[in-house]
Amino acid sequence: MKNRRIVVGEDEHEMGEYLTGILTEEGYNVDYSSTPEGVLRRISEADLVVTDQSYGAGKIRGTDVCRMIRSSSRKLPIILASSEVTDRMRRICGGLEVTAIEKRMDEGFRAEFLRAVREALKI
Repeated sequence: MKNRRIVVGEDEHEMGEYLTGILTEEGYNVDYSSTPEGVLRRISEADLVVTDQSYGAGKIRGTDVCRMIRSSSRKLPIILASSEVTDRMRRICGGLEVTAIEKRMDEGFRAEFLRAVREALKI
């Protein structure tokens, strides 16, 4: 389980630190980026990508990041984190074989997030 590299993409600094902290405490190697472009540059050695859905106005969205990763030859597990997971987002994620999760800053989220990480990594 340990020594797995996870790329976290999140434009909100506080949430990025929160997600990174959860994963680091569990022993994962975390590579953080605040931009979707940074996420895409870091995937070559990743075992898992956790990406935000919304990177701010005018930027690539998380579902676009998922599509770009899926269009590469590499089969990489992805978790799409959003403040609200809609039915439309679930349909998009299902078609891309991506796990969608609602992000929150509470203990219930921590357990749910780590369960999604373990399932995505198949550990």
